[in-house]
Amino acid sequence: MTIVSADAPRTASEEAGGLIAIGPGPTADVIRDFSKSRREPDWMLRLRLRALERLHSDGVPAWASFLRDIDFDGMVQAEPIRQTSVVEVRESEVLPGLGALEESEAAYRAVRKELESQGVVFRGLAAALVDQPDLVKAHFAKAIAVDDHPIAALNAALWSGGSFLYVPPGVHVEIPLQAEIRSDYAKVEPFERNVIVADRGADVTYIEGCTAPVYTPDRLHVSAIEVIAMPGSQVRYIALQNFAREVDNLVTKRALVHEAAQSNGSTRTWAPAALGRFPGRISSGPGPPRNSSGLPSRGKVSTRM
Repeated sequence: MTIVSADAPRTASEEAGGLIAIGPGPTADVIRDFSKSRREPDWMLRLRLRALERLHSDGVPAWASFLRDIDFDGMVQAEPIRQTSVVEVRESEVLPGLGALEESEAAYRAVRKELESQGVVFRGLAAALVDQPDLVKAHFAKAIAVDDHPIAALNAALWSGGSFLYVPPGVHVEIPLQAEIRSDYAKVEPFERNVIVADRGADVTYIEGCTAPVYTPDRLHVSAIEVIAMPGSQVRYIALQNFAREVDNLVTKRALVHEAAQSNGSTRTWAPAALGRFPGRISSGPGPPRNSSGLPSRGKVSTRM
């Protein structure tokens, strides 16, 4: 397994490799069809195409040359998204206080109904984009620009699933919210994007689980996780990951921390192979705390490039 933090500093030998052409890569026509099939707003399509342009113009790092062999167009399938609401899921299925995302789409499981009455939005990113496009637009790509670097651009151009969490001003979510992205389902796309937002004075704990014990033939997982902590808020981000040894996992995790906000993350464990890193942090405004906590762990078969 190769686990790479796309934000991690590179060694001199890695930097010397420079950028190489990605080859045919994903095409604009496929991305247009994909976006249209999901009823995405025009601004999202423009972001996808901007990311694609960066990917084709700059290429990918030499250490990620294996991406040239990936059939991206074959991995992106135009299909409508599913709509799932908390009220459609039986609360007896799992422990109270946990929500789950399966097959990269929203499927609430036993999340307290009070969350909806408090205005908390916790669902699949694709569904949130259709139903609440303005809310998603206000926060999408604010911590990780779509053309920030080639791996971020790859995710922005092709993201197909993931979660969206928004906690309104002053709301304290007393229970941890959990999302799970599984890559061993037949139709799962390996491009995950999570956007976690705590508005002014909000407080929330978010647990992300990514598992691929049975890997897909593509053996690729490209994710981007954005944590946005508005002034006076607090976010605790925890990620637990379990990937097969054959999976190439390219990750960009970054927090945008505003004045007097806190983003405490993360505990990240991959098993059996493991490599943990803190997400990148961007401080905005005077006085945001700079304390972070984390527990990285790695196994003998991990490889960091």
